[in-house]
Amino acid sequence: MEISDLYIMKNLRYHAKVNGNESISKMINYIEAAKDLRVHLSSDAGCEIGDDPMEALERLPNLRILKLGMLSFVGKNIMVCHASGFPQLGHLFIDNMPYLENWTVEEGAMPHLSTLTIWDCNKLLSWIGYVPISV
Repeated sequence: MEISDLYIMKNLRYHAKVNGNESISKMINYIEAAKDLRVHLSSDAGCEIGDDPMEALERLPNLRILKLGMLSFVGKNIMVCHASGFPQLGHLFIDNMPYLENWTVEEGAMPHLSTLTIWDCNKLLSWIGYVPISV
């Protein structure tokens, strides 16, 4: 697995690649302290991730913008946002995730969300739970 295009931007731009031996959770440890965090997580066509990326990403206290695109899941095609997850997230973009089937959002997740864009997720059949904005 190779995941590219992770950007942490403020006045400095940092680029990290996560290779097969590293997990998203390990990557999160490197960036937890960043302020005003913006993450763009995507993979090249044909690359797969084994776990729901939300489980690791929702723990980032300063994540403001999250863009997910072109991710293929191995196993369950489910994303879950837990009640205390994404405390500062303002903008969420989900694009070109053809195998995503279910998305659960627990009440209390993403309390500051003001923009939600879902594009080209043709198998997304169910959206369970609470989203704190008008869609």
